[in-house]
Amino acid sequence: MLPDREDRVEAHDSRSSRERQADQRDTQNSFHQSPPRDTGPVRIHHTTAASQFLYGRSVVEAALKETKRQLYKLYLYCGENRQKISQTAGLETLANRCGVPITIVEDRDGLRMMDKMSEARPHNGCVLEASPLPQLPLKALGAVSEDPANPGFSLELAHQSSEEALINGSPEFIKTQLPSGRQPFILLLDKILDPGNLGGILRSAAFLGVNAVVITKGSSATITSIAVKASAGASEVLTLFSINSTIDFLTRSKESGWMVYAAVPSSRFGGNKQLTLDRVESYDPLSVHPTILVVGSEGEGLEKRVRRTADYEVTIPNHSGFTMVDSLNVSVATGVLCSSFLRKQYSESKFDKVLEAQEDESQLW
Repeated sequence: MLPDREDRVEAHDSRSSRERQADQRDTQNSFHQSPPRDTGPVRIHHTTAASQFLYGRSVVEAALKETKRQLYKLYLYCGENRQKISQTAGLETLANRCGVPITIVEDRDGLRMMDKMSEARPHNGCVLEASPLPQLPLKALGAVSEDPANPGFSLELAHQSSEEALINGSPEFIKTQLPSGRQPFILLLDKILDPGNLGGILRSAAFLGVNAVVITKGSSATITSIAVKASAGASEVLTLFSINSTIDFLTRSKESGWMVYAAVPSSRFGGNKQLTLDRVESYDPLSVHPTILVVGSEGEGLEKRVRRTADYEVTIPNHSGFTMVDSLNVSVATGVLCSSFLRKQYSESKFDKVLEAQEDESQLW
Protein backbone atom coordinates (compact mmCIF):
# COMPACT_ATOMS: atom_id res chain seq x y z
CA MET A 1 0.00 0.00 0.00
CA LEU A 2 1.49 3.38 -1.01
CA PRO A 3 1.62 6.17 1.58
CA ASP A 4 -0.86 8.92 1.00
CA ARG A 5 0.17 12.47 0.06
CA GLU A 6 0.30 13.84 3.66
CA ASP A 7 2.56 10.99 4.81
CA ARG A 8 4.91 11.63 1.90
CA VAL A 9 5.09 15.36 2.71
CA GLU A 10 5.83 14.68 6.41
CA ALA A 11 8.58 12.21 5.51
CA HIS A 12 10.13 14.69 3.09
CA ASP A 13 10.01 17.51 5.66
CA SER A 14 11.58 15.27 8.32
CA ARG A 15 14.37 14.19 5.97
CA SER A 16 15.03 17.83 4.92
CA SER A 17 15.22 18.89 8.56
CA ARG A 18 17.76 16.13 9.35
CA GLU A 19 19.86 17.16 6.32
CA ARG A 20 19.82 20.81 7.38
CA GLN A 21 20.96 19.91 10.90
CA ALA A 22 23.79 17.75 9.51
CA ASP A 23 24.91 20.57 7.21
CA GLN A 24 24.98 22.99 10.14
CA ARG A 25 27.11 20.57 12.21
CA ASP A 26 29.56 20.12 9.30
CA THR A 27 29.84 23.87 8.85
CA GLN A 28 30.48 24.43 12.56
CA ASN A 29 33.10 21.68 12.62
CA SER A 30 34.85 23.06 9.57
CA PHE A 31 35.13 26.55 11.09
CA HIS A 32 36.27 25.07 14.37
CA GLN A 33 39.01 22.99 12.72
CA SER A 34 40.33 25.70 10.35
CA PRO A 35 43.21 27.79 11.65
CA PRO A 36 42.45 31.45 12.31
CA ARG A 37 42.97 33.69 9.32
CA ASP A 38 45.37 36.66 9.33
CA THR A 39 42.81 39.38 8.79
CA GLY A 40 44.00 41.97 11.28
CA PRO A 41 45.66 45.21 10.16
CA VAL A 42 49.42 45.23 9.68
CA ARG A 43 51.19 48.30 11.00
CA ILE A 44 54.59 49.41 9.75
CA HIS A 45 56.86 51.70 11.72
CA HIS A 46 58.53 54.48 9.69
CA THR A 47 61.58 56.19 11.16
CA THR A 48 60.96 59.20 8.90
CA ALA A 49 58.13 60.20 6.59
CA ALA A 50 60.45 59.73 3.59
CA SER A 51 61.64 56.25 4.56
CA GLN A 52 61.91 53.63 1.84
CA PHE A 53 61.92 49.87 2.32
CA LEU A 54 64.54 48.08 0.23
CA TYR A 55 64.06 44.36 -0.24
CA GLY A 56 65.95 41.47 -1.79
CA ARG A 57 69.40 40.27 -0.80
CA SER A 58 71.37 41.92 -3.61
CA VAL A 59 69.76 45.32 -3.03
CA VAL A 60 70.09 45.20 0.76
CA GLU A 61 73.69 44.02 0.54
CA ALA A 62 74.60 46.81 -1.91
CA ALA A 63 73.01 49.44 0.33
CA LEU A 64 74.84 48.13 3.40
CA LYS A 65 78.17 48.09 1.56
CA GLU A 66 77.95 51.48 -0.14
CA THR A 67 75.97 53.38 2.55
CA LYS A 68 75.09 56.37 0.33
CA ARG A 69 71.77 56.39 2.14
CA GLN A 70 70.97 56.89 5.78
CA LEU A 71 70.20 53.38 7.05
CA TYR A 72 67.63 53.00 9.83
CA LYS A 73 66.80 49.35 10.48
CA LEU A 74 67.34 45.89 8.99
CA TYR A 75 64.60 43.25 9.24
CA LEU A 76 65.67 39.61 8.87
CA TYR A 77 63.31 36.63 8.79
CA CYS A 78 64.64 33.72 10.83
CA GLY A 79 61.49 31.64 11.28
CA GLU A 80 60.39 28.39 9.73
CA ASN A 81 61.44 27.47 6.20
CA ARG A 82 64.11 30.14 6.07
CA GLN A 83 66.73 29.67 3.38
CA LYS A 84 70.36 30.62 2.83
CA ILE A 85 71.24 31.03 6.49
CA SER A 86 74.86 31.88 5.67
CA GLN A 87 73.77 34.86 3.56
CA THR A 88 71.58 36.07 6.40
CA ALA A 89 74.59 35.93 8.71
CA GLY A 90 76.55 37.95 6.17
CA LEU A 91 73.90 40.68 6.16
CA GLU A 92 73.99 40.74 9.96
CA THR A 93 77.75 41.27 9.85
CA LEU A 94 77.41 44.16 7.38
CA ALA A 95 74.65 45.77 9.43
CA ASN A 96 76.69 45.54 12.64
CA ARG A 97 79.65 47.08 10.84
CA CYS A 98 77.47 50.02 9.74
CA GLY A 99 75.81 50.37 13.14
CA VAL A 100 72.36 49.54 11.74
CA PRO A 101 69.87 48.08 14.27
CA ILE A 102 68.61 44.57 13.41
CA THR A 103 65.13 43.22 14.05
CA ILE A 104 64.81 39.43 13.90
CA VAL A 105 61.42 38.29 12.62
CA GLU A 106 60.29 34.77 13.52
CA ASP A 107 56.49 34.70 13.72
CA ARG A 108 53.73 34.93 11.14
CA ASP A 109 52.75 38.49 12.05
CA GLY A 110 56.30 39.68 11.50
CA LEU A 111 56.43 37.95 8.14
CA ARG A 112 53.17 39.66 7.13
CA MET A 113 54.74 42.98 8.09
CA MET A 114 57.75 42.28 5.86
CA ASP A 115 55.41 41.29 3.02
CA LYS A 116 53.66 44.64 3.36
CA MET A 117 56.98 46.49 3.41
CA SER A 118 57.90 44.87 0.09
CA GLU A 119 54.39 45.47 -1.30
CA ALA A 120 53.86 41.69 -1.57
CA ARG A 121 56.91 41.29 -3.80
CA PRO A 122 59.61 38.66 -3.03
CA HIS A 123 61.94 39.98 -0.33
CA ASN A 124 63.95 36.79 0.37
CA GLY A 125 63.64 37.33 4.11
CA CYS A 126 65.41 40.70 4.29
CA VAL A 127 64.06 44.26 4.27
CA LEU A 128 66.08 47.42 4.97
CA GLU A 129 64.51 50.72 6.00
CA ALA A 130 66.55 53.61 4.61
CA SER A 131 66.39 57.19 3.42
CA PRO A 132 65.85 57.93 -0.30
CA LEU A 133 68.88 57.77 -2.58
CA PRO A 134 70.82 61.03 -2.96
CA GLN A 135 69.74 62.65 -6.22
CA LEU A 136 71.30 66.08 -6.47
CA PRO A 137 69.17 68.66 -8.36
CA LEU A 138 71.09 70.37 -11.18
CA LYS A 139 70.78 73.28 -13.54
CA ALA A 140 73.67 72.09 -15.70
CA LEU A 141 76.97 70.25 -15.92
CA GLY A 142 79.97 72.53 -15.64
CA ALA A 143 83.42 72.45 -17.17
CA VAL A 144 85.66 69.38 -17.03
CA SER A 145 88.79 69.77 -14.95
CA GLU A 146 92.07 69.94 -16.87
CA ASP A 147 94.12 69.26 -13.75
CA PRO A 148 95.48 65.67 -13.88
CA ALA A 149 95.75 65.67 -10.10
CA ASN A 150 92.05 66.51 -9.69
CA PRO A 151 90.05 64.86 -12.50
CA GLY A 152 86.31 65.43 -12.66
CA PHE A 153 83.73 68.04 -13.62
CA SER A 154 81.92 70.89 -11.88
CA LEU A 155 78.19 71.22 -11.29
CA GLU A 156 75.71 74.08 -11.44
CA LEU A 157 73.31 73.29 -8.61
CA ALA A 158 69.58 73.96 -8.55
CA HIS A 159 67.65 74.97 -5.45
CA GLN A 160 66.89 72.35 -2.81
CA SER A 161 65.36 72.54 0.64
CA SER A 162 67.38 72.04 3.80
CA GLU A 163 65.74 68.62 4.24
CA GLU A 164 66.72 67.61 0.70
CA ALA A 165 70.25 68.88 1.27
CA LEU A 166 70.60 66.54 4.24
CA ILE A 167 69.93 63.60 1.90
CA ASN A 168 71.59 64.82 -1.31
CA GLY A 169 74.44 66.91 0.02
CA SER A 170 75.56 69.91 -2.03
CA PRO A 171 78.81 69.06 -3.83
CA GLU A 172 79.83 71.37 -6.67
CA PHE A 173 82.45 69.03 -8.14
CA ILE A 174 82.30 65.33 -9.05
CA LYS A 175 85.56 63.39 -9.18
CA THR A 176 86.14 60.81 -11.89
CA GLN A 177 88.59 57.96 -12.32
CA LEU A 178 89.28 57.68 -16.02
CA PRO A 179 92.30 56.64 -18.09
CA SER A 180 94.46 59.44 -19.42
CA GLY A 181 92.95 61.29 -22.36
CA ARG A 182 89.40 60.04 -21.75
CA GLN A 183 86.34 62.22 -21.10
CA PRO A 184 83.33 61.62 -18.79
CA PHE A 185 80.11 60.08 -20.12
CA ILE A 186 76.72 61.07 -18.68
CA LEU A 187 73.38 59.38 -19.38
CA LEU A 188 70.23 61.55 -19.38
CA LEU A 189 66.87 59.76 -19.06
CA ASP A 190 63.99 61.89 -20.32
CA LYS A 191 60.48 60.68 -19.39
CA ILE A 192 61.26 57.01 -18.75
CA LEU A 193 57.94 55.96 -17.26
CA ASP A 194 58.28 52.31 -16.24
CA PRO A 195 60.18 51.71 -12.97
CA GLY A 196 61.28 48.29 -14.24
CA ASN A 197 62.87 49.90 -17.31
CA LEU A 198 64.45 52.56 -15.12
CA GLY A 199 66.00 49.91 -12.88
CA GLY A 200 67.25 47.91 -15.88
CA ILE A 201 68.88 51.01 -17.35
CA LEU A 202 70.60 51.84 -14.06
CA ARG A 203 71.94 48.29 -13.90
CA SER A 204 73.41 48.53 -17.41
CA ALA A 205 74.82 52.00 -16.72
CA ALA A 206 76.65 50.84 -13.60
CA PHE A 207 77.95 47.71 -15.30
CA LEU A 208 79.27 49.54 -18.38
CA GLY A 209 80.95 52.39 -16.50
CA VAL A 210 78.66 55.42 -17.00
CA ASN A 211 79.93 58.24 -14.80
CA ALA A 212 76.51 59.57 -13.75
CA VAL A 213 72.80 59.32 -14.60
CA VAL A 214 70.50 62.35 -14.86
CA ILE A 215 66.72 61.83 -14.55
CA THR A 216 64.03 64.36 -15.45
CA LYS A 217 62.01 65.28 -12.39
CA GLY A 218 58.22 65.06 -12.51
CA SER A 219 58.02 63.42 -15.93
CA SER A 220 59.98 60.22 -15.28
CA ALA A 221 59.54 57.24 -12.98
CA THR A 222 61.01 57.87 -9.56
CA ILE A 223 63.58 55.65 -7.91
CA THR A 224 61.17 53.60 -5.87
CA SER A 225 61.85 50.24 -4.26
CA ILE A 226 60.59 48.60 -7.46
CA ALA A 227 63.19 50.41 -9.59
CA VAL A 228 65.90 49.67 -7.04
CA LYS A 229 65.00 45.96 -7.07
CA ALA A 230 65.05 45.92 -10.90
CA SER A 231 68.52 47.47 -10.82
CA ALA A 232 69.79 44.55 -8.67
CA GLY A 233 71.48 47.04 -6.36
CA ALA A 234 73.22 49.03 -9.11
CA SER A 235 71.29 52.16 -8.12
CA GLU A 236 73.23 52.17 -4.84
CA VAL A 237 76.61 52.70 -6.53
CA LEU A 238 75.69 55.24 -9.23
CA THR A 239 75.96 59.01 -9.04
CA LEU A 240 72.43 60.30 -9.65
CA PHE A 241 71.16 63.77 -10.55
CA SER A 242 67.71 65.26 -11.20
CA ILE A 243 66.68 68.13 -13.49
CA ASN A 244 63.48 70.08 -14.13
CA SER A 245 64.00 71.04 -17.78
CA THR A 246 65.80 68.89 -20.33
CA ILE A 247 66.20 71.76 -22.83
CA ASP A 248 67.62 74.21 -20.27
CA PHE A 249 69.95 71.57 -18.86
CA LEU A 250 71.34 70.62 -22.28
CA THR A 251 71.70 74.23 -23.45
CA ARG A 252 73.61 75.27 -20.32
CA SER A 253 75.79 72.15 -20.36
CA LYS A 254 76.73 72.68 -24.02
CA GLU A 255 78.01 76.13 -23.07
CA SER A 256 80.48 74.38 -20.74
CA GLY A 257 81.84 72.15 -23.49
CA TRP A 258 79.60 69.09 -23.31
CA MET A 259 78.55 67.37 -26.55
CA VAL A 260 74.99 66.04 -26.73
CA TYR A 261 73.85 62.90 -28.55
CA ALA A 262 70.14 62.07 -28.87
CA ALA A 263 69.02 58.45 -29.19
CA VAL A 264 66.42 58.05 -31.95
CA PRO A 265 64.70 55.00 -33.50
CA SER A 266 65.92 53.82 -36.88
CA SER A 267 62.55 54.66 -38.46
CA ARG A 268 63.17 58.37 -37.78
CA PHE A 269 66.79 58.27 -38.83
CA GLY A 270 68.20 60.41 -41.63
CA GLY A 271 70.07 63.65 -42.23
CA ASN A 272 73.56 65.02 -41.90
CA LYS A 273 73.94 64.91 -38.11
CA GLN A 274 72.94 61.26 -37.60
CA LEU A 275 75.40 58.55 -36.63
CA THR A 276 75.09 54.76 -36.59
CA LEU A 277 76.80 52.61 -33.98
CA ASP A 278 79.74 51.72 -36.18
CA ARG A 279 80.51 55.41 -36.75
CA VAL A 280 80.25 56.08 -33.01
CA GLU A 281 82.72 53.32 -32.25
CA SER A 282 85.18 54.39 -34.96
CA TYR A 283 84.88 58.10 -34.14
CA ASP A 284 85.16 57.45 -30.36
CA PRO A 285 83.60 60.69 -29.03
CA LEU A 286 84.95 60.21 -25.49
CA SER A 287 88.49 60.68 -26.74
CA VAL A 288 87.60 64.23 -27.75
CA HIS A 289 84.92 65.79 -25.55
CA PRO A 290 82.70 65.11 -22.48
CA THR A 291 79.48 63.55 -23.68
CA ILE A 292 75.79 63.42 -22.74
CA LEU A 293 73.59 60.69 -24.24
CA VAL A 294 69.86 61.50 -24.06
CA VAL A 295 67.33 58.63 -24.11
CA GLY A 296 63.59 59.26 -24.41
CA SER A 297 60.38 57.62 -23.27
CA GLU A 298 59.30 54.08 -24.09
CA GLY A 299 56.50 55.03 -26.49
CA GLU A 300 57.19 58.44 -28.02
CA GLY A 301 60.95 58.77 -27.68
CA LEU A 302 62.47 62.25 -27.55
CA GLU A 303 60.60 65.44 -28.32
CA LYS A 304 61.59 67.34 -31.48
CA ARG A 305 62.92 70.22 -29.37
CA VAL A 306 65.31 67.89 -27.57
CA ARG A 307 66.47 66.38 -30.88
CA ARG A 308 67.09 69.86 -32.30
CA THR A 309 69.13 70.78 -29.22
CA ALA A 310 71.40 67.75 -29.62
CA ASP A 311 74.62 68.01 -31.61
CA TYR A 312 74.16 64.56 -33.12
CA GLU A 313 71.56 61.80 -33.30
CA VAL A 314 72.48 58.16 -32.91
CA THR A 315 70.48 55.04 -33.69
CA ILE A 316 70.64 51.25 -33.62
CA PRO A 317 70.03 49.87 -37.13
CA ASN A 318 67.41 47.17 -37.56
CA HIS A 319 68.97 44.11 -39.18
CA SER A 320 66.09 41.72 -38.46
CA GLY A 321 64.47 42.00 -41.89
CA PHE A 322 61.04 41.83 -40.23
CA THR A 323 58.55 44.66 -39.93
CA MET A 324 57.08 43.18 -36.73
CA VAL A 325 60.42 43.62 -34.91
CA ASP A 326 60.95 47.33 -35.49
CA SER A 327 62.41 48.45 -32.16
CA LEU A 328 64.11 47.44 -28.93
CA ASN A 329 62.97 47.80 -25.35
CA VAL A 330 64.33 51.12 -24.04
CA SER A 331 66.41 49.37 -21.38
CA VAL A 332 68.03 47.05 -23.94
CA ALA A 333 68.57 49.87 -26.45
CA THR A 334 70.21 52.07 -23.81
CA GLY A 335 72.62 49.29 -22.89
CA VAL A 336 73.61 48.79 -26.53
CA LEU A 337 74.16 52.53 -27.06
CA CYS A 338 76.18 52.98 -23.86
CA SER A 339 78.34 50.00 -24.81
CA SER A 340 79.19 51.61 -28.16
CA PHE A 341 80.20 54.91 -26.57
CA LEU A 342 82.20 53.23 -23.80
CA ARG A 343 83.81 50.47 -25.86
CA LYS A 344 87.23 52.16 -25.86
CA GLN A 345 86.83 54.04 -22.58
CA TYR A 346 88.80 51.55 -20.49
CA SER A 347 90.63 49.58 -23.18
CA GLU A 348 93.92 51.42 -22.60
CA SER A 349 94.00 50.91 -18.86
CA LYS A 350 97.09 49.87 -16.91
CA PHE A 351 95.56 46.45 -16.36
CA ASP A 352 95.32 45.86 -20.12
CA LYS A 353 98.97 46.87 -20.57
CA VAL A 354 100.04 44.41 -17.87
CA LEU A 355 98.13 41.64 -19.63
CA GLU A 356 99.74 42.56 -22.96
CA ALA A 357 103.20 42.42 -21.37
CA GLN A 358 102.46 39.02 -19.86
CA GLU A 359 101.29 37.71 -23.22
CA ASP A 360 104.49 38.94 -24.91
CA GLU A 361 106.67 37.24 -22.29
CA SER A 362 104.78 33.96 -22.59
CA GLN A 363 105.18 33.64 -26.35
CA LEU A 364 107.07 30.57 -27.53
CA TRP A 365 109.85 31.14 -30.08
